[in-house]
Amino acid sequence: MENGFSNEEVTYSPELVKKAESGDTDAQNKLGFCYSAGEGVPKDEEEAVRWYTRAAQQGYAKAQYNLGLCYFSGNGVAREPYEAVKLWKMSAEQGFAEAQYRLGHFHKSGIELCVNDKDYWKYATKTGEKGKINVKSPFCDVPTRGGELPPTTFP
Repeated sequence: MENGFSNEEVTYSPELVKKAESGDTDAQNKLGFCYSAGEGVPKDEEEAVRWYTRAAQQGYAKAQYNLGLCYFSGNGVAREPYEAVKLWKMSAEQGFAEAQYRLGHFHKSGIELCVNDKDYWKYATKTGEKGKINVKSPFCDVPTRGGELPPTTFP
């Protein structure tokens, strides 16, 4: 799928750590995923947040999305839904489809959001243009893909 939503296998390795430590945002995000999922290392949500934060601060959309998930669920950090929405907005503005989908879906469902109807329509439309959901008007129900939200973190 677009924006890295593939079956790509992410494995912890010394090479991944070296790339992440050198500032590679994709490697930082992947290392965060390894710690979040316990892939090749003991599961450590706080360490995952540390790596997602490093990449997110450099503007990496996938890491902003993943860090938002951590804030929304309280994994590795205090639960702060409004911080999650802020991060998802930054990710969505860069065209990250899953962030656009989540914002549109959550707003339409009335789930802990602080965005207005104009924002919902903007994100739902952007996502619809990417073929993720089919939105005909801002007043219709937003169909989900199989009734589920996307997976929680993405390498």
